[in-house]
Amino acid sequence: MKTMMTTTSSVASERVQWEISYLEALVTELGCEAKLSDDTLSDDEKMDIINNRVEANGLVRGNYIHLDGNAYNGNNYSDREYFKEALKGNTSISEPLISRTTGDLSIIVAAPVWKDGVVGSEVVSVIYIVPTETFLNDIVQSLNMSKHTESFMLDSTGNIIANKNIDYVKEQKNIIKESEKKASLKKLAGIHKKIIKGKSGYTTYREGLTSKVITYAPIKGTKGWTVAISAPKSDYTNATVISIGIMLICLAVSIIIARKLGNKLGDDIGVPIKKCAERLRLLSQGDLQTPVPVVAIKDETYTLAEAMESMVHSFDTMIGDMKYMLAQMEKGDFTSISQAEESYVGEFYALYTSIMQINTSLSNTMEKIQGSSNQVATGAGQLADAAQSLAIQTTEQANAVDSLTNSIVTIGEQISMDASEARKTSDYARQVGGAAKESTGQMSAMKTAMKKISEASMEIRNIIQEIENIASSTDLLALNASIEAARAGEAGKGFAVVASEIGNLAKQCAVAVEDTRGMIVTALNEVENGSQIVNQTITDFQSIIDGISEVIAKIENVADSSEKEKEEVLQLNGTIDKISEVVQDNSAIAEETSATGDELSNSADTLNQLVAQFQLVQK
Repeated sequence: MKTMMTTTSSVASERVQWEISYLEALVTELGCEAKLSDDTLSDDEKMDIINNRVEANGLVRGNYIHLDGNAYNGNNYSDREYFKEALKGNTSISEPLISRTTGDLSIIVAAPVWKDGVVGSEVVSVIYIVPTETFLNDIVQSLNMSKHTESFMLDSTGNIIANKNIDYVKEQKNIIKESEKKASLKKLAGIHKKIIKGKSGYTTYREGLTSKVITYAPIKGTKGWTVAISAPKSDYTNATVISIGIMLICLAVSIIIARKLGNKLGDDIGVPIKKCAERLRLLSQGDLQTPVPVVAIKDETYTLAEAMESMVHSFDTMIGDMKYMLAQMEKGDFTSISQAEESYVGEFYALYTSIMQINTSLSNTMEKIQGSSNQVATGAGQLADAAQSLAIQTTEQANAVDSLTNSIVTIGEQISMDASEARKTSDYARQVGGAAKESTGQMSAMKTAMKKISEASMEIRNIIQEIENIASSTDLLALNASIEAARAGEAGKGFAVVASEIGNLAKQCAVAVEDTRGMIVTALNEVENGSQIVNQTITDFQSIIDGISEVIAKIENVADSSEKEKEEVLQLNGTIDKISEVVQDNSAIAEETSATGDELSNSADTLNQLVAQFQLVQK
């Protein structure tokens, strides 16, 4: 009962933990939805995403909360602990509490909404989901191991957060607090205090006239929640008591019947069997001399006594013969044979065969040992010589490995120097490329300046055209003035002179304007040529920069290859060191093998002397 209830509470704890983990994983994954952090989406569009996920997973509702605590539904949740935890980047589950939205008992699972859906980046808002009101109650109600089983869950303060009576949960019933006013609850409150300590346990208590057991287990991943199961002992012990009573009655009847049958059988065969048993006991102790008991009645016990007498005689004969053969082998004589071979019958003949096979095998083994010892002595000498030669060759290999190691170290240093030079060359080329890019920028500025000069020259051309027009108009006015002065006669002579001078001045302006026009056209052509040269120069500079970039890339590839070669040389150097260690170990082993060969040769001589003491079968 204890094992079953303890296991059930542990499984119930794991189930609640799994359910909570599923909800936390669901809301955490929803918080990574990039669309929920998209400022271009309205709150209604974001709630559609949340509601679709809530409906797909059979939840009650979900909500979207801004960083100031104001939610989509119009409530403010800035004082809720789960909201504060979500702002810190944590997913959390609340204790059962009264919802501000529906007024019902709810469990809130909240998580942060990450910017662009990247976990660990920036919390831009908070979302929560709400499972069904009976989420925890459904779990505890499924733990019905017996008719009167009662399951419940407590939080860290002792409040009932799950019970088949939903009113206990809504009222947040707390036995520990109620025991302060009701002395009858003191013992049960003490058990509840043990339950909320966060450890698994099993205890018993009495409720009125009923003796009950209670087992409990903490729920990992929560803030001190614990699941507990209580049941009367009688639910488990009544069937056991009835079974024990039936077994006792059957046992009593069986004893009475067995006693009567035993007395009758004892009168018929008890005494002869007891005598035969006593003789068998002596036989088991190695007694082959005591007579076998005589049975007068011609029944099974008579046959038993007769067979026992034949067995004792056969044992005596076979054991005596085996003692003789083993004694001869003990003396080193393997040529002796059995003196009572016909006594070995049935399975005992296999025993006789085994002894003879042992005799033959030992004789053959001794011959082989003698031959092998001679071969071992010869081989040991050859082994010592070969080991000595191997030691000399191994020493030469060690010297060659040391020379190879020095060469590899030199190559590694050269590769390291090459890599360093390649890095320096790459840095210099990068500086040249930077200068070329700056020159390209300056050439672009020059191109812009020349373009502005060209535009200014065009404006000057327009101004000269205006001046030319003015000069033409002035020349025409001077001509008209001269005509009018001629008409005026003597009175207009002075005005005619002025008009003539103005006409001359207008012609000089026209000539000057024409010269200036030619110079500006020439300047515009030169500016155009300069712009083409600048464009070509920029193109050439860009080709140079591209070439420098390719050179830098190739130099960096050379530097990277040199670094890899350096690492490979270092690894090769380590491998050579290991080879050197192996060669040195082989040299030491060769010397040890040589010494072992000498010892083996001496041992073979000693073995030959020992084998010579045995008398073997001649073939």
